Amino acid sequence: MRCLQARRGAVAVAVLLLTVSLSSDDFVSADDSTVTVELFDAIDSEQVSVQFIALDANHANVLIENRTDRVLHLELPNAIAAVPVLAQLGFGGQQAGFGAQQGQGGQNGGGNQSVGGGFQQGAQPGGNAFGNNGLGNNLGGGNARQGNGFGMGFMRIAAQKTRKLVATTVCLEQGKPEPNAKVKYQMIRIEQYTQDERLVELCQQLALENVSQKVAQAVAWHYANGLSWEELAKLNRIESRYLGNIRMFRQQELNDAKAFVEALEKSSNESSQTLPESSLSQNLSVSQNSAVLIAR
Repeated sequence: MRCLQARRGAVAVAVLLLTVSLSSDDFVSADDSTVTVELFDAIDSEQVSVQFIALDANHANVLIENRTDRVLHLELPNAIAAVPVLAQLGFGGQQAGFGAQQGQGGQNGGGNQSVGGGFQQGAQPGGNAFGNNGLGNNLGGGNARQGNGFGMGFMRIAAQKTRKLVATTVCLEQGKPEPNAKVKYQMIRIEQYTQDERLVELCQQLALENVSQKVAQAVAWHYANGLSWEELAKLNRIESRYLGNIRMFRQQELNDAKAFVEALEKSSNESSQTLPESSLSQNLSVSQNSAVLIAR
């Protein structure tokens, strides 16, 4: 009887170990080597392939396939942009070809809107970021996350495996159709889309969940497309002869957007005065030090 129980126990342990080993996509043997590389560098060198699936104006699925025989430790960017493939006329080689100086994606011609944003975070709540500086209701419902979170760090992907990330996005070309999964997009470095560091910072803060998507959308169209607050207030999300017009933004969301812009402009001015030779992106990088600077 005891012998039978022992055999059953051994079989149970073996099954458990087999289940664990087969269910882990990240299992690495002692002989495997890991390569650390920045995500876009990995794309350029064809170590990974990426599918950017824009689900709607707010979110996108990003499928990353490791095409190598080694484990990759991918450094993820603070912010990203994505453009419809058919809108890429004249794209080749021009670092700021899409949006010139202010991310004015409308210069791309027809098609759906380009988007900007960042990967959803795994950071811990807390810190002195935009969402926690007393400007409205966490700037429209943001969670005030701060720190060296998932999207601001690294992602490990096993050899010949595919992993999915979720990106939070805003549209950058008001007036064009919204993104959808039927339209093919290409993810690019955000610096290829815009040289406007305020827009870059907005996308970083959106990824950190320090600003809500609706508030970030108002700020994005204000910066990228030059819409005034009055013009934004008149935009309709729904126009129906039966339901009437439903506005795109509530007044509180616009108030929070104004507060965000004021805080960002103030931080930018203070940074340029104290460190005139430093770029705005350095002063406003999403790190612990920059968060403290922004909250002043």
